[in-house]
Amino acid sequence: MRNDELKAALKAIEDKEGRLTAEAVVKTATPNDHPLHGQFEWDNNKAGHKFRVQQARSLIKAVLVRVEVDHKIITSIGYVRDPAMVPKQGYRNVMAMRRDPDDAREAVIAEFARVTTHLRRARDLGVVLDLADAIEPLLAEIERLDTVVRETPPPPKRPTKRTRPTA
Repeated sequence: MRNDELKAALKAIEDKEGRLTAEAVVKTATPNDHPLHGQFEWDNNKAGHKFRVQQARSLIKAVLVRVEVDHKIITSIGYVRDPAMVPKQGYRNVMAMRRDPDDAREAVIAEFARVTTHLRRARDLGVVLDLADAIEPLLAEIERLDTVVRETPPPPKRPTKRTRPTA
């Protein structure tokens, strides 16, 4: 579906309902002849499996780890996208990645890429809403840090005594 067709279909729903909601889009797209109908998986067996996979992703993303580093407690996500699995999807335990400096570095670079994408989106939205001035310097700094991480060799493994998981 082309962007202009999608935009028109969603605008029609927004105009009819007063606000655009996911529920309203699904309800409106249910008839076979609606322009958005083909954008959905209507087979409940397939859709149910896809939904459960999404729920599994949410569970994986919900795991947090607490680590003591130099007498400070740091709370972090417990799993990240596995750099070795790209473009497929898989996750690695961050505590296990600590033993693999190359993968750990790739995970941080991937996080910078996500932040950069989000900041670019915020900047573009800011341009549309005339609020972009403060975002550009932040985006430039994140891009600079990304370059530093990419160009800096991975550090050797930290001594065990300085870092430890906490309860």
